[in-house]
Amino acid sequence: MKHEIKLPIALLKAAVLCASDDDFIRPMLENIAIDNGCIVGTNGCILFYSQLENVDPDIEIQIPKIHVQSFLEKIESYTSFKFCKLVFDTESSEGYLEIPNAHCAYEGFKNYFKYAYMDWKKVIPEFKECSFSNLEMPVFNPNYLQLINEISNSLGNICYYKMTPLGIKDCAIVDFYRTEYIDAHAYIMPMIPGSDETLYCVEMGSEADGDYEQIPAESADIAFAAVNRMQNELNYSLGVDGYFQNGSWIRPALWMGSPHEHSKKMFYTKEWFKKPLKKFDNPVDAKAYMIATADCVKCYNSNGSLDAQTLDEVDAFFGIKQ
Repeated sequence: MKHEIKLPIALLKAAVLCASDDDFIRPMLENIAIDNGCIVGTNGCILFYSQLENVDPDIEIQIPKIHVQSFLEKIESYTSFKFCKLVFDTESSEGYLEIPNAHCAYEGFKNYFKYAYMDWKKVIPEFKECSFSNLEMPVFNPNYLQLINEISNSLGNICYYKMTPLGIKDCAIVDFYRTEYIDAHAYIMPMIPGSDETLYCVEMGSEADGDYEQIPAESADIAFAAVNRMQNELNYSLGVDGYFQNGSWIRPALWMGSPHEHSKKMFYTKEWFKKPLKKFDNPVDAKAYMIATADCVKCYNSNGSLDAQTLDEVDAFFGIKQ
């Protein structure tokens, strides 16, 4: 059977932001769904949905995210259009998105997976009044908070949102205001303190360009101390005028990978702080660095080397008598 749906482009943009990129266990989450009369996108941690007008609740369609992204790129310049057309044939599992009579505004797709979409309605929470102490406040993945901002932008030029946490283990409700899409809703799961979901790292590189590397740290305190240590070393080596912070491209951050990957790649531990960042072949420079940074150093000469943790160990290595 062939279905044809008039689909708001803004809702399509919002839903694709929440769909998963690579989910081998739940491949249906890599799709945007038309389900129960709604458009839905979720990766299991953040969910967006909105009721659609004049859509039979029994219609079930899944559109691969990669095709939705391709279609949105093609129509990026068509800012005057509010709707697109979705056509899907349930027998052939083929369909297309298009803006009728608009040049190149077309994307065909075929859904090769026969998996049913997840029962997303069962995760929608009921509103409840909550109060939190400072130690109980839920913590949210900053990448998902940024997605909420992008969803809000897609729903209107002056759209804004209010996020209501329901608990440290319950998803927060996101309501959107000053938008014509009054049936649009989002939900976001918090990161659970004390569990494998809250992991930390040291991030290096340009976050603005998305070109950065995350290196796991044992804890938030260790990540913070590691960044401070490396920045101190850069300030000492490169010089500092009292205003400029060398090493601003190094920062503590929340780990965005899996717990297994975090454990496997663990780098910044308590033991890391005992390993020197700089080495010296004379006691004057070695002691000056230790005094300025309160850090250890590697001393070396023709007879060998030593990881010195104190000024006395530097003197002893270079044979300086007290």
